[in-house]
Amino acid sequence: MTMGDSVELTYPRLIEVFAVLIAHARDISASESFSVPNDLFWSIPVEDMTIPVAGAGDVYEHQPELTIGQVAETWNNIESMIDDESIISYGLIWFADILRAIGNASTG
Repeated sequence: MTMGDSVELTYPRLIEVFAVLIAHARDISASESFSVPNDLFWSIPVEDMTIPVAGAGDVYEHQPELTIGQVAETWNNIESMIDDESIISYGLIWFADILRAIGNASTG
């Protein structure tokens, strides 16, 4: 596989990996809830999340503009989306931000 090739992931395996990792986070926190110590985080706008694959040099030349995200706001967006039963694909991006915050807090 070369840089820029597509990668195929199966939903059953994604669900399995998520279950194992979230169980691990729960075990190390020894609680039914998780406190994220830093509410603010660096965020990459969606349009800058992927790197152009026209040439190998593009990987190092592409410099995304960072913005500031907020865990509390992101979680509120997710809860509103679920409560309103208005699921949107962008919810996966919000959820990735939450998982990143949990991972960062879990690793120290």
